[in-house]
Amino acid sequence: MPNCRNCGTRLTKFEKDLCPICGCKNPLEGVSSETIEITSQIDGVSEKLKGFHQKSRSVCFLLSIFVGFSGAAYFYQYKILKGIVWLFINLLIYGGLAAVFFFFAEIEWLSFLLPVTIVYAINIGMGFYFLYIRDYRDGRGNFLK
Repeated sequence: MPNCRNCGTRLTKFEKDLCPICGCKNPLEGVSSETIEITSQIDGVSEKLKGFHQKSRSVCFLLSIFVGFSGAAYFYQYKILKGIVWLFINLLIYGGLAAVFFFFAEIEWLSFLLPVTIVYAINIGMGFYFLYIRDYRDGRGNFLK
């Protein structure tokens, strides 16, 4: 819909002789009412999204299984603080369980193998969490694909 050349009010094609708001005669004189194809003028992808790659669930799953104790799955998702916290939690769990099993178990090699197994099982669980939770977002707010 075109606008009045005097006051800028939107007018219909029936109000081409007199503007109902300001009373201007011939308010559409010199104003083009042609439609414009604007989709050809808009770039579909902005420059900051050109290099965007959505993070993958399967990569998070594999990172969580193989190097999950290091927080690599969180670092991959741009969750840096959560990755650092996950690393320290895993180290505390491993160190605490190793100390408990070392002082209370009679087999020394078992006191180091059992905490590794428990930490590994926790990280496998987190890997399945990343794989099967559908509404999980990365650090930039995008869903994992």
